[in-house]
Amino acid sequence: MPGDAQFTNLSLSSYYYEYSQRYGSPQMGVTPVVVKSVEVSEDGKKVTLDLGEMVARKIYQLDFAALSAGDGSAMSHGMLCYTVQRLREE
Repeated sequence: MPGDAQFTNLSLSSYYYEYSQRYGSPQMGVTPVVVKSVEVSEDGKKVTLDLGEMVARKIYQLDFAALSAGDGSAMSHGMLCYTVQRLREE
């Protein structure tokens, strides 16, 4: 993966939950997502990921527990989840 070497420790996947009357569902259709490139802003406070493809109505889970902060300390959180409801038409 292009970008800083430590970004090879990123893991990104997508999945969905089965909607039903009962509460809870296992993660369904878990699929790895390719990260085409990683760009870090000059001030080091923003990271932009270029993904191969995104699909609406999926949850995207980014696992980054293996990354360290700029000062070498451990990250305070190691996972980010985001639900994509719909995508822009291009």
